[in-house]
Amino acid sequence: MIRIVSGNLPDATLASLRGDIEVVVRAARQRRVRLPHVEFRVVSLEHAQEPVPGIPPHAVVKPRPPASARFRERCAWETQRQSFQFLRRGGTLWVVAGGLEGAVHGVDEALERLTGVFWGGVQEEDTLFGPCRPLPRGVVTPSFPYRFRDGSGPTRGDEEQFLLWLSRTRHSGRVYASHGWAGLSDAERARILALFRARGMHIVVGYHAMHYFLPEGEFTKHPDWFGMRDGLRVRKGFVELPEAPHLNAELPIQPCLSNRELVEFLSDRMAAHVRAHPEIEIFSIWPHDGVNNWCQCPKCLRRTPYEMMYSIAIAVAKKTPGRLPIELIAYANTLTLPRRRLPPCERIISMLCVYLRHYRHRIYDAGGPELKLGTFYPKPDLVNPVDEREYGEVFRRFQKVWRQTRNVPGIFEYGGTKWYDETFRSDRQRFLYHPRNTIRFDEARWYRDRGVAYMYMCSSFGAWPDAVHMLGAARATWDCDEDPDTFERRYYIALARRHGPALCRTVRRVRDLLDAGTDPNRALDRLDAVVRRAGTAGWTRRYRLWVRYLRLAWAGHVAWRAGDLHAAVRAERKLIAWCETMMPILDGHHNSRVFLSYPRIHEQRLQARIEGKLSHDYRL
Repeated sequence: MIRIVSGNLPDATLASLRGDIEVVVRAARQRRVRLPHVEFRVVSLEHAQEPVPGIPPHAVVKPRPPASARFRERCAWETQRQSFQFLRRGGTLWVVAGGLEGAVHGVDEALERLTGVFWGGVQEEDTLFGPCRPLPRGVVTPSFPYRFRDGSGPTRGDEEQFLLWLSRTRHSGRVYASHGWAGLSDAERARILALFRARGMHIVVGYHAMHYFLPEGEFTKHPDWFGMRDGLRVRKGFVELPEAPHLNAELPIQPCLSNRELVEFLSDRMAAHVRAHPEIEIFSIWPHDGVNNWCQCPKCLRRTPYEMMYSIAIAVAKKTPGRLPIELIAYANTLTLPRRRLPPCERIISMLCVYLRHYRHRIYDAGGPELKLGTFYPKPDLVNPVDEREYGEVFRRFQKVWRQTRNVPGIFEYGGTKWYDETFRSDRQRFLYHPRNTIRFDEARWYRDRGVAYMYMCSSFGAWPDAVHMLGAARATWDCDEDPDTFERRYYIALARRHGPALCRTVRRVRDLLDAGTDPNRALDRLDAVVRRAGTAGWTRRYRLWVRYLRLAWAGHVAWRAGDLHAAVRAERKLIAWCETMMPILDGHHNSRVFLSYPRIHEQRLQARIEGKLSHDYRL
């Protein structure tokens, strides 16, 4: 019997945690897993107005709200709120937490360690059980106080299920675009906020919403607020991608951000948006998505894109509550370093977006190429790194900016299967099982040790053929000191029981061959044999489908690499037809709509090259 017998948490939080326990108990009963007898007593020191009777001596610090608007102080406060300590007294396990967040994470951490549970997906059927582990001694704190998720959940599953999965896997919040958040009904927004508050999660609102704050209708009244291209003020214009010229296309052009009237207009609207939605905890200010689409008027050309976005953040900071953090992002043209000193603002989070990577290296590995990202502006910049080690150099250069501005650094990371590689240098992303968790954990430690406190993971939900990479990304930001190989071995035992070690070895062999660009078919034969020996468990079907998918995709890859584009197109069409038939089976385990875009885009690009056409459908 596992139950919470007492606690000083809000009723909604207790009910939600009891829901976690009920899922574990039901799943254990179905899988014939024996559970320990545990009675939780859960205390949030932040909610304790007076001494809690019977609470054991502990080392958890009662959180102190920050004395200033400095985001760094808020990070320290948040770390205290998420901290917890386990204390056994007979059959009772006390979870003494700094705040509500720590109480939620503490109960879920105890469940994982005492029962071996893995939250392998949003569906209850994906609840797995691996080896149990001893409870940690002393106070537990997260590696990063802010661990946000951006991107869609599985095709079959609602937002509430996805949010619960995020919390159970130690994410601390979710990101919404301003226009999307404002467009929700009051009832839907209230439903989401109730779950956020019950789980101690945080909400970021803003994102790519420049079109929301500067509607196209303003063009007729204020054309000077819109960007200049070839001497004309326009809403959209032609942009160039030097490393992917087949995608040169029309994109929304960034506003004329050197125009002071426009900055006042934008900051007024953004501040009004924040006032209309006081639930916003962090406000993000991002430009139109795209690259090489900045205003070319003489005033704008004298400033870098990052400087212009920073000026909006400073204006918004003056018009919003003094403790509201403001988030900026550096990617594409905004990777260009400022040319002048910027006014310090300790409310700003400055995120470096390590974008369009192949994951062959850690960003800090030695021996990278000469830096090209963010070095050509105002001439057309590259958007794809030649090598991800360029991002290590960008990070080091931005460290000087962050120190000067007293901003808190953040990292915006992607899943290795997020984007199709438009440079045609790699086909790795669409084979899945990528990137290695060792890279994730090693980089997380490197970031933490250099002052990063704010982590985003932007990726669509992907638990096909399994969830080891998605769960590894979440675990790396919660506890980057855990050994990733040990983490993976525990996961495979949870997934495949006695077949777990063999499954772990064979999938790693397939992964290594795919990373090397070597024929994986013999390794796939071994993987198929391991899966068939495991019987008919639900996960085995997903693996058999993956094996078939890889064989079909590899045939297209071989033809593409050999330059036989007609054969490659035929192979891709065969693969697309197979995917369209089989993907509905997997709708609860990954986002089929996003996944299907890979072979479809690949087929389109191959056909365009055969016909000598340009794609003209660029999108980031």
